[in-house]
Amino acid sequence: MFNNYVNIYDIYRLTEKIRQGDLFKILSRFIPQKDSLKIAKAWQHNDNPPKNWWDIPQVQKRWNLLVTGQESISIHNYTAKKYLTRIVFSHAPGFRFYTLLK
Repeated sequence: MFNNYVNIYDIYRLTEKIRQGDLFKILSRFIPQKDSLKIAKAWQHNDNPPKNWWDIPQVQKRWNLLVTGQESISIHNYTAKKYLTRIVFSHAPGFRFYTLLK
């Protein structure tokens, strides 16, 4: 169909999108918009639900308790405070190195 630019699979996908209620999303691709509106729409949904089991707050609290000894301190903050505060970075001309303080 149309010199194989549109085939039966494309029509099948279009009907599936219409059934799912995404017709406006498909049609909006063909309507020109300002770049600022596209960017605003792209960043409009910044709250994504957790998808993995380790994103569950109870699991994170348990891990915090096991690693740090307190539920309120995150593993990342504990590691940074315990191990990375003793690192001193030196940016001398031509040299980049770090040393551990004791």
